[in-house]
Amino acid sequence: MPPMASTCLTRHSKGFEMTRTFSLFLAALSCILICQPLQASLPEPIPLGWSTQSLKPLQLPDNDLSPLDSVTRLTNTAPPSPQATLNRWSEISVNASISMKTIFSYAITGVLIMLLFSYWVYRLRQEIKARRNSEAELALLYQNMSLGFALHEAIRDSKGQIIDSRYVLINPAFEKILNLTAAECIGKLTSKLSPPSLRQCTRQFAMIERQQQPTHFEIHIHDNQQWFEVDCYQAGNDRFVVLLADISRRKLDELEIKTNEERLRISQYYGGIGTWEFDLKNNRHIWSEITNNGLSFPKTQSPNWAHFLASVCKEDRPMVIEALRKHLKHGVKYDVEYRINVADKKCWMRSVGQAERNAHGKPIRMLGIVQDISERKRAEEKLRLSARVFSDAHEGIVITDADARILDVNAAFTEITGYTHDEVIGKNPSVLKSHRHDADFYQSLWETLLCDGHWKGEIWNKHKDNETYAQLLTISATNDETGKVINYIGLFSDITERKQQQELLEHMAHFDPLTGLPNRSLFSDRFNQAIAHSKRSGGLLAICYLDLDGFKPVNDSFGHGVGDELLIEVARRIKANLRECDTVCRIGGDEFAVLLQDLQSTQQCEDTMKRIHAALANPFTLAMHPIWIGASSGVTLYPLDDVPPYTLLRHADQAMYQAKRAGRNCYRIYLDLIAQGVLIPDSEALTEIE
Repeated sequence: MPPMASTCLTRHSKGFEMTRTFSLFLAALSCILICQPLQASLPEPIPLGWSTQSLKPLQLPDNDLSPLDSVTRLTNTAPPSPQATLNRWSEISVNASISMKTIFSYAITGVLIMLLFSYWVYRLRQEIKARRNSEAELALLYQNMSLGFALHEAIRDSKGQIIDSRYVLINPAFEKILNLTAAECIGKLTSKLSPPSLRQCTRQFAMIERQQQPTHFEIHIHDNQQWFEVDCYQAGNDRFVVLLADISRRKLDELEIKTNEERLRISQYYGGIGTWEFDLKNNRHIWSEITNNGLSFPKTQSPNWAHFLASVCKEDRPMVIEALRKHLKHGVKYDVEYRINVADKKCWMRSVGQAERNAHGKPIRMLGIVQDISERKRAEEKLRLSARVFSDAHEGIVITDADARILDVNAAFTEITGYTHDEVIGKNPSVLKSHRHDADFYQSLWETLLCDGHWKGEIWNKHKDNETYAQLLTISATNDETGKVINYIGLFSDITERKQQQELLEHMAHFDPLTGLPNRSLFSDRFNQAIAHSKRSGGLLAICYLDLDGFKPVNDSFGHGVGDELLIEVARRIKANLRECDTVCRIGGDEFAVLLQDLQSTQQCEDTMKRIHAALANPFTLAMHPIWIGASSGVTLYPLDDVPPYTLLRHADQAMYQAKRAGRNCYRIYLDLIAQGVLIPDSEALTEIE
């Protein structure tokens, strides 16, 4: 029988004995209390129904009588009457002195005795019934309890040592836990039947017997991951009880909790997150392992608020204290970022916590986390710097996705292009296209960008008000870890003014600032191009030198202002008589050079020169005065005059001087002068010099 059942039965047996003893005690006490008034009502005690008067003749003789005299006196005493004998044997005295009250008291006493005896029998039957019910309940408990119960009989060797055990009794729970039946266990040896891990129960019996103390241990079966909690104690000679509980679920939960705790510890370590608890009542801090080992908070025996504040940088302490005060007093969220001193450097930390309050609303403790945010702070600083560069830069910045859809623009973009942020988000940068570049330009741009990852150059774009402007644009592609393009960043500046200044400088370097005609430098470049073109096309190229006649008197008479106006008007009249492919340049002072391309004959050249001279012969109205001037020109034709370019210029200049010598306001052709013998060829002139 289980030990619990034995204990309960012992308790009920003791209760039964106590009830019976108490009932007997009440019966005796009742007899005493009832007989006491009866004795007081009798005149004298009447043993065996004899009255005092009838017993007087039976009194012993005096002490001074001899034994023989005493016997003689007793022998001579008269025998009692029949009525006295009847009263003696029925124990009822019919003495006339006994009243009805006395008889009634005797009757009451008998009734009470019968009632007490009946009560005692009733209590005895109740105790027996309770004992039977208790045994039934204990038997039910034995059959239905979750603990496995097994009664073992120890088996000893020749020396009395326990070497094995035999199953004597098991309950259904034991059968279920070990997946065995009672028929398979009862009478079987433990070593032959139990799983190997359960055999250590037998080894525990000797220790229990020796120490006279129960034992408690756990058994782990690795094959099917089962854990058993075992309690053993001795229940009698060679009898041992084993109580078995399957704790596999609890153990698996504990292992899972332990695994989760280890994972939490690892995640806290690699995530730089620690947990903390602040006991507000006892001013005691409890920090997790990572808080000390990973986050470098001070390691102290019993950390408190002062230890924590000591680790915080002096500049940040007031902020931390104020954040805690607001949280405890007003319930403001406790989320504070601060720096701590770690090995001569400062690390950024973030603490987030929540106070727990009692029933009266008083905070008793705080729970929270602390995280190392140094990397985040550095990243934020870089982002802030980038944001400042992005927002404060004077260059326009546009960011697109891989499909060239605009994601963001800065303020300078709006200032340069006239488009607001919302007007261009999600659109293609082609909204800025000015159509001053052909498709080949943009195709080359994208090919360079995709090949090299960047492109830089000048581009003409269109303002929101349709005004074109020049940009110096740099486009860069940004890639992810796999090398895939994720964004394009365009950085540009408005170089229209600089472009204009550059063009002005270039114009000043290649054009005459007064007349706007190409100067000597640009003329030289165009001259070389014209010769190359003439070689390719086979046409004639006329090189003309023109010098104004009578310009100096005008300049001296009317001043330089009028002289400048005259030069401007001369340049206009010469250009008006030239074709698009022809070029007129101001060489200096009042000298001009003209290039006539793609001529088919010498006559075509002469016709052009006649038109120019006729235009210049007409009067000029300057400063409200009519002014007449003329021009002397010299012409040579390439490739008829097949000499180097500088020689061609010299031949044209020679022809011009011959025109001046011929009376001015006329032109002369170098080859005609050679043919007329006015000029000699260069080869002959060189021979004469030699």
